[in-house]
Amino acid sequence: MLERLRNWLNGSSTVQQHTSENITVPENMTIPVDISVPTPGSSGDGIATLRDVAAAFHGTLLRPQDRESSLSSELELAVYKDVLKVLREGVHPEDLPKLPAAVSQLLFRLRDEKSNTGEITRLINQDPVLASSVLKVANSPYYITGDEEISNIEQAVSRLGMDRLSAITLSILMRPVFDVRPIYFKHFSKYLWQHSQDCAHACAELARQSGDDYFTAYLVGLVHDIGKLVIFQALMKAMKLAHPDVHPDPKLIGVIVDRTALQLSCVSLKHWDLPKSVQIAVCDQNRAGCEPEMMKDLSSLLYIGNLMSEMQILLTEGRVEEDVAEALLRPHGVSLETMRKIFGQ
Repeated sequence: MLERLRNWLNGSSTVQQHTSENITVPENMTIPVDISVPTPGSSGDGIATLRDVAAAFHGTLLRPQDRESSLSSELELAVYKDVLKVLREGVHPEDLPKLPAAVSQLLFRLRDEKSNTGEITRLINQDPVLASSVLKVANSPYYITGDEEISNIEQAVSRLGMDRLSAITLSILMRPVFDVRPIYFKHFSKYLWQHSQDCAHACAELARQSGDDYFTAYLVGLVHDIGKLVIFQALMKAMKLAHPDVHPDPKLIGVIVDRTALQLSCVSLKHWDLPKSVQIAVCDQNRAGCEPEMMKDLSSLLYIGNLMSEMQILLTEGRVEEDVAEALLRPHGVSLETMRKIFGQ
């Protein structure tokens, strides 16, 4: 089990390998300076395409507080310029979310050929709060059935397997990264974390069904949207300099997210030195015209897992009809029944 996991994390699986310049953001990358909201297409405000799904999801993510806002295009432009600076001039540590040291240690142990199950369980047991949190999740109805409780980490390995135990640990360790305190978008942290967990869960379940590595699929789903945090750090920075009565237009911020979040995720994951297979899978989502059938392994899992998790939130909120969702999912080999089975858990 550990050997297969190491192969995925170290990039020596069947994942299509790309050169390093494919993983980084090109220096000559051009992004339109105009951040005005595009004129709606023939579908209007409804959802008829996968593009509409993404836009509607961003609308949910960026829902403002229920109050009147004085909008300023200068504010959004300031945020956009900050984002472009990160992309074009290089990454400064202050521009990116901080990867918890414990996550780096966990990934290092999982990738190290000399590591064994005992060392990883000791890593978890070193932090009593972490171990307690892991056991709490491990004893949830999703992971166990019946009345027999998992009482220690060693037992959790035996009952759940190292891949699932590692996924639980990763989720707990990564949660603080998403704990932003938005001033103007009270739902942002909640929805971004929920979406990231949903995407991780969907990717992991798809990997389990196809015989691919559960943990690596969970990892890529959990971190793929980290670029959105970079944008909101820039937004918070701009808000500190703005007049207190001036609030950002969520539609304009949504355009910035749509155009730059994936590039920022690629930069962030490279800066965090996450496994090459994870970097490739995230950067593949940003390739123009790249459809899942043209992707390999982890990239395709992420594409479909992300689509499912975005659709899940929109269905829960009643923002898309079930027949429309079914029609958009079907070409990718996913049905509403499959989604219900995965997210119902």
